[in-house]
Amino acid sequence: VEGAGIPEVNGFYKRAGTYNGFPKYAKSATYEEEDIEFLLHGCILDDDTRIWFILFVPDDSDLGDGQEIDVYYSVGTKDEKTPPRGMAGWLGMQDGRLRRKSMSN
Repeated sequence: VEGAGIPEVNGFYKRAGTYNGFPKYAKSATYEEEDIEFLLHGCILDDDTRIWFILFVPDDSDLGDGQEIDVYYSVGTKDEKTPPRGMAGWLGMQDGRLRRKSMSN
């Protein structure tokens, strides 16, 4: 990932299994003075839309328990099984407000 407005998100994400039937990727970083792991994964909405997220999970939580901190998301096509590449237009999520960010992976 490169070009994210949050610099700690940038870098190489390594394949780390699957989640919701999609590949899951992980990258370790220091963010706001904490060592965390950013995750990149996809999911399918009821209308077959694919959504890709970059997020992190607080230490006392697990992925899927609703405590994740979403940092970016991107809407994909219904046929995508891997994260979008070279795509501008990821939406940034910060303090409950959506802000457009440009990034590519």
